Amino acid sequence: GHRAVQNSWSSAGKPRRVAADLASASVDELVGLQKHRNEWFARRARRLLQERAASGHDMSAAHAALRRSFAAREEPVTTRLRALWALFVTGGVDAGWLVAQIDDPNEHVRHWALRLLADAGQIETAATTRIASRATVESSWLCRLALASLLSRADAEARWKIGSALARNLRAGDDVNLVRLLWFGWHDAVAAHGRESLELAGQLNHPRLIEWIARRVAEHAKRAPALIPLLVATI
Repeated sequence: GHRAVQNSWSSAGKPRRVAADLASASVDELVGLQKHRNEWFARRARRLLQERAASGHDMSAAHAALRRSFAAREEPVTTRLRALWALFVTGGVDAGWLVAQIDDPNEHVRHWALRLLADAGQIETAATTRIASRATVESSWLCRLALASLLSRADAEARWKIGSALARNLRAGDDVNLVRLLWFGWHDAVAAHGRESLELAGQLNHPRLIEWIARRVAEHAKRAPALIPLLVATI
């Protein structure tokens, strides 16, 4: 069951035990607990909401309330994120809705929308253009890491487009781990788009990435000798 005892602290600094029988709470009450100041209550309530949804409860009213909470940008970001997480684990959002959130003004919301997109499975082709557009202008290191992580969930063409957009957004001083994560998910697409990769390399601002592109294309140059002059010019 979910009957538990949660420790809190009195004004005198002594532990105070509070009985918490969340299992008997209604769906509406569990949704309301997503705004509780104690993270334990929010997390337990979210797990119960997930179980209710899995067992076939009607979640339409809960989803509507959670969407209102998420949409209220005047709310603390923690409240919005809790609503987002609760929507996701109860089946209240799909990939299209998550893609629509990647332009949110708050970087933590954008980051979690991207992470949940990765968790949702294969990236739909229809979402590629919007994700690539975001990758071109994204300034948050956290969000760019999440975008790079999406590459392994994308099909070959989407991987090329999103990876290229991220590459254009890189600067020489960017975190090497971001560059490596991008390359891990993108290097096969570079090999498959030899000419486009070399043309792109001439527009990039990250020396290491330019070098890696040249090496990757060189590995396949025997199959496409017409690329050799362009490869030499890139090096």
